[in-house]
Amino acid sequence: MKKFILLLLLILCSCDPSFHENELYEYELIYKIHYPTEVVTSTCVFYSHYNSLEPPHHGPIYQLTTNRKGTVNALYIFGISHENMPSIIRDNCVIQTTMPLQVVSLKQVK
Repeated sequence: MKKFILLLLLILCSCDPSFHENELYEYELIYKIHYPTEVVTSTCVFYSHYNSLEPPHHGPIYQLTTNRKGTVNALYIFGISHENMPSIIRDNCVIQTTMPLQVVSLKQVK
């Protein structure tokens, strides 16, 4: 029974209609770094095989994290295409900083 359920889950996961193995979609992540004297807006362009414009609207996601001491903030992207990953992104991490971070938008460009 366990093998049947595992097989069924595997089949359902492999049939994700938003995942296109042969197509890449361009995404733009806009975020702000809040320095003590100014706010800097930065843009990161990356690619994914997930099309967020098709149901079930399953595109890449981001995550803001802080270390246990609250001294380092990091912004991660999940669902990116590693073969076309920009050189600025390492291990899905866009930026690590001691300054506060704010994500403005994550959208599919084309």
